[in-house]
Amino acid sequence: MDMDRNRLVGAVQLRFPLPSISLEGCGHIGNGVRPADREKGYGTAMIGLALEEYRKRGFSEVMMVCRANNAASVKTIVRNGGVLMGAFEEDGKLMRRYRIKL
Repeated sequence: MDMDRNRLVGAVQLRFPLPSISLEGCGHIGNGVRPADREKGYGTAMIGLALEEYRKRGFSEVMMVCRANNAASVKTIVRNGGVLMGAFEEDGKLMRRYRIKL
């Protein structure tokens, strides 16, 4: 939330517990930022706050997944410590899976 503009700029989803299908289609954290507010650090900050929640709950690592061609998502995941674990195809789209150690 951008309090100065009283506007929602993005959302983050925390998944507890992670479904067994997560090794393919999803991860512990999902996030999105309003197009007009991208490239301003909101995504990186949202993931950072989500990671703090996982730390509080005793997790030692989390997984995140994004489309391989989504440079902004890749950047925000890597800035938060994400390490590429592999790639897979889902519905005709190349996806990347990252691990973030807490």
